[in-house]
Order: sequence, then C-alpha cells, then structure tokens
Amino acid sequence: MIKISGEHAQSFLQGQLTCDVKMLSEGQSCMGAHCNQKGRVLFNYLIFFEDGSYFLKLPSSMEEIAKKRLEKFSIFSKVDLEIILEKNEKEKMVACRQEDIRQGFVTIFPETSGLFTPHELNYPRWGLISFKKGCYTGQEVIARMEYLGKLKKHLYFSEIETQECVKRGEELKQTSDKRVVGVIADHYQIKEGRYLVLAVIEDNAVKNCEGHWIFCL
Repeated sequence: MIKISGEHAQSFLQGQLTCDVKMLSEGQSCMGAHCNQKGRVLFNYLIFFEDGSYFLKLPSSMEEIAKKRLEKFSIFSKVDLEIILEKNEKEKMVACRQEDIRQGFVTIFPETSGLFTPHELNYPRWGLISFKKGCYTGQEVIARMEYLGKLKKHLYFSEIETQECVKRGEELKQTSDKRVVGVIADHYQIKEGRYLVLAVIEDNAVKNCEGHWIFCL
C-alpha cells in the first residue's frame, strides 16, 4: 500500500485520481485510477480513508511506479508518501485474480502502464471514474470520450489453450496480414497451457475471428 498523509492530502489526490476522494469517509473505500495527460491509465488501485490518512492498495510491482509518479506532482503540496508493506497480501491477491479476470476487470501492471484509456478497460462501468468531481490529470481527454467520442476498440475475454507464454502488453496480430489489431491487457494462468485472457481489440477485427472472443459487458 501507499500511505498519503498531510495537510493537503485530500486536495492533492483529488487533482490526481479519477475517483472522487472527497466522498470518502472514515473506513470507506472505492476503486480508481491515475492517468497521464493523454488520458491513459498509469495505475489503478483501491483507496480507503483511515485515521486521517489515505491508503492506495495496488500490486506490489506497481508500488514504486505509483509512488514516484505521485511524488512528481506533490512537490508543491504538504503531503507525505510512504510505502506500507502488508503480510500475506500476495496470497490474498492471487486468490482474487481469477475471479477478476472472469468478470472482466483489468489490473494494471508495469507492462501495461500507459497503454490503455479508461474506456477501453470498461473502467467507467466499474465506477472507477467520476465525471462530476472536476479537474484531474487526464480529465479533459476522458470526458471528451465519455460525451463526444466513439470507441473503436473494446475489451474482450477468452479462455485459451496455448503452449506459448502469454504476456501482458503483448500485441495481437491478424493472421492474414500480420496487422496489429489488439493488445493483451491482463491474464490469469489456470494451469499449464491454459489461460484466461482480457485483451483490447479493434471491433472490426473481432468480426473475423470466428467467435473465439467474447465481449465483456
């Protein structure tokens, strides 16, 4: 976890995160994301408020990345950022991963940081984006897509068998012309050679893949 405390903790996070931090009361939590200026997701998290401080829970491989990113914007704010290690969190996270993938929820890891927009990951449908809270990093791009844009790529789910190593961030290409039509967003290995996969794919390309991919609503 990353602990964010200090006099300006709330206002600082409100200007950086997609969720409405001001709505959190003691003991409450919600999910959200942090995006770059181009509206692409750099990391996602579960945030909660406790004893006057905010805590972001995210994969251990994302802790330093997230902390350094927030520190970049915290130099003019009275906030302190600290990584808090939790015992047995790895085991808890592994237990939730399979269900998350089956339900169509993408967790951002270093390999996929900055690759996708919130809409491509269905984050608005999961409640990770507030469209009423006002300005935050990437807000203009995200709002434009919500109210004016039309997605040409969506998130798709598949359960596949392969002896190849499935990797997050790996490009998917059409068999016919080798054109890149998608990227693997997240996956879970059920057993050797069998994976649950979430990928962001061009809608037109999906029409030609004989129903192997199922759209995640």
